[in-house]
Amino acid sequence: MIRSLIGGFSGSTPTSWVIRSAPGTGSLYVVSSNGSNLFVTININANVYTSPDGVTWTTAASGISTFPYGITYSGTAFIIVGSDRNTGYPGIATSTDGGVTWTTRSSTSSFGTTASIYDVCWSGTYLVAVSNEGHIATSTGTGSSWTQRYNDASSNFYSVAYGGGIYVACGSNCLVTSTNGTSWTNNTSTYPKFTVRSVTYGNSKFVAVGTSGKIATSSDGINWTNRTSPFGTTNINKVTYGNSKFVAVGDSGKIATSTDGINWNLSESPVTTMLRGVVYGNSKFVAVGGGSPTIITSPTGL
Repeated sequence: MIRSLIGGFSGSTPTSWVIRSAPGTGSLYVVSSNGSNLFVTININANVYTSPDGVTWTTAASGISTFPYGITYSGTAFIIVGSDRNTGYPGIATSTDGGVTWTTRSSTSSFGTTASIYDVCWSGTYLVAVSNEGHIATSTGTGSSWTQRYNDASSNFYSVAYGGGIYVACGSNCLVTSTNGTSWTNNTSTYPKFTVRSVTYGNSKFVAVGTSGKIATSSDGINWTNRTSPFGTTNINKVTYGNSKFVAVGDSGKIATSTDGINWNLSESPVTTMLRGVVYGNSKFVAVGGGSPTIITSPTGL
């Protein structure tokens, strides 16, 4: 089958993505990795599943308190953010034993009682989490206690990333940056001109993806350039960087890769269900989603 390519060569290449047996019965929302021998994914019922290789999965925990919108690994703990399933408050939970035991963390002093926390990243110094009501808060690598650093109710943050000494938080009509994680500068006038669902850093640049198949790149996190996208008008839900390339996933099972964030190749996907998350670890990309649970893996993303 001929792959659709944007900014690259055209050729006939079979897909390297393989459908894996997915655990449970609910759609998978997030996926993360410790970078080597552990993947963690969580489904719509807040059930946690783990895998050493992205292929074979086991149940680690059931019905945890936090419904997940974002997840990261700090080197000492997995941290999930979202909404508390019991109170409806902003939710944060952490695990230091590979996803088996989760501890609910207090979040209302930093995120209020009505927001949802949509994303979290780890810089090596701070965990940084953002909400859809304009909150930004930081924590140490344990994720046990949080300090509010920014609050602008007019901002709807959906993603945050760190790279090149810069933190970038963006979402719907908003963009703020920081060089230290504690003091933030509003750069909304230069935000990517679409609702950003995910932002990541790699190859000396930030890549943001979002609604209607939009992709933008920035070398400084402030000034952005829209790029030609192979997704058409299909929403892109997540982008990650690993193995010297960016991989983006979206609705209808669409997947695309890029080595520079500028020129993108649409990969041949083995699924047509929505893909919500993607991560690189243990020499492979793992993507999750689906109306029913979906897990696919690839060593190259192509």
